[in-house]
Amino acid sequence: MTKKVLLLAIIPLLMVACDSNQPSSNPISSQEIKQSSALDVSSKETISSSEDVVSSREEKESSTSSSSSEKIDPVEDNEFRISFDSLMMTDEEKNSINIHYDVPDEYFSFDVASNVFHKELAIAALSFVTNAPYKDRITEAYEHYGFDNLVYSSDYEVEENKDTVLYVIGHKKINDYDLINVSVAGYAYKKPWQNNFTIGKVGNHEGFQAGANKVLPVIINYLKNYTDLEKTKFFINGYSRSAAISSLVISSLIDNNLIKEDNSFAYLFETPRAMSATNGKEYKTVFNIVNSADVVTYMPPEEYGIKRIGTDIDIYVKNASEVLAAFNARLKLSPFVPIGEESDSVHFTNDVEFVNYIISYLLKPVENALKDKPIKDISTRENFCDNFQDDISYLIGFAFSLPNEVIDAIKAKFDELDLLAKMGLLNDDGIYNFLSPILDENNVTYEAEKLKDTTNQFIYFIGGKSELLLLAVAESSQNDLVRLIYFHTLEAVLPLLLNLNLDVE
Repeated sequence: MTKKVLLLAIIPLLMVACDSNQPSSNPISSQEIKQSSALDVSSKETISSSEDVVSSREEKESSTSSSSSEKIDPVEDNEFRISFDSLMMTDEEKNSINIHYDVPDEYFSFDVASNVFHKELAIAALSFVTNAPYKDRITEAYEHYGFDNLVYSSDYEVEENKDTVLYVIGHKKINDYDLINVSVAGYAYKKPWQNNFTIGKVGNHEGFQAGANKVLPVIINYLKNYTDLEKTKFFINGYSRSAAISSLVISSLIDNNLIKEDNSFAYLFETPRAMSATNGKEYKTVFNIVNSADVVTYMPPEEYGIKRIGTDIDIYVKNASEVLAAFNARLKLSPFVPIGEESDSVHFTNDVEFVNYIISYLLKPVENALKDKPIKDISTRENFCDNFQDDISYLIGFAFSLPNEVIDAIKAKFDELDLLAKMGLLNDDGIYNFLSPILDENNVTYEAEKLKDTTNQFIYFIGGKSELLLLAVAESSQNDLVRLIYFHTLEAVLPLLLNLNLDVE
């Protein structure tokens, strides 16, 4: 996983998350929303009461994979445990470790102003965000907090495809109001990565909007059971790809008066940009818990006319390594060596400056020196869509489909090359000629001409970005690049959120 993510760190623009081949990539219209009440949700989605799907805490904890041998204390009855294995951070033996935190039930409260950020509610939101990709575990989270009438995405029951969107909707009666909770899964996907780059030339991020359009009709049909808007509160939570999708979902529900903005709560983590910048609404009840050193939160670039709605709550701190180590002393934190201390990248004083440099350099127009083979850039949204969108989608989908042993073989072969041979990869067909024998030896099926064409497009792009190439191959900048992605992971988000020092009500 780390090797794949380092590959992505070399080309941060690839981190734009989306969903592409849906029936419509435009926002659902008001007329379609009115008609959606006639949808037969049960024919496409699965619904049950909380009694129908039982997953005990003991079953979940025994089934949750963890290579950590650390003894974990039992959970108190009035708490819910956030628990997941690290994706990129390891212990001293280089094993993934279990990340966990017990959330007091009192944090999950909606008797507060929805237009004010509440750190406790953000922490409680992670109860759903960390479990949403797994049906049994997200069911337990909903059950623990007393939700019933659960509706699940039908994608939980079928093999993953590039259009997969996992989500759960539930209801809870609290005093005199109804609370509707929507949790959209934002990680543990593989095949949807190939749809992560359909931005579209105008309007909202096309891929994110397509994902929102897949979820919206089910939510709308669910809401028809709770027509008293004054007594219905709405909570939506998501991370990364699902945060962007969720931002478009809640904006659509508010814009079409299906929920009251004053009764809506959106707590979204590491949210990419999704909304057209021409939308001037503020959406004051949407909060994005973002890390300003996380390159994903800069995607797509604001220069493309796409923005993030709501209010950003920045959890970044320069002493991130200290915060993470204090949360779990067993984390191996070598990539978090601060810029300028054990790195040659001394012209960057912090991670945020480094991220901004990467973004601005990627968007810098290219002056073509080769008239017979003009180098294409991504300085504009139109350029990206015309020149790279399809190729990036294919390459990233292909990369995430490769088994880890093939990634290891590619890295081993690359490490054997001297500098001259490595530079030779940037000739026409160079990357393809390097990869194809390794793929053949490992019996990987691939489209030869497609792989050749798309890798050549990458070569042309890198040809105009020599500084990025030098950063990618320089050992001194490896930690800087890896942190661009490390800061996006939930294992970094949780400790940094807990460290957040804001005056909250």
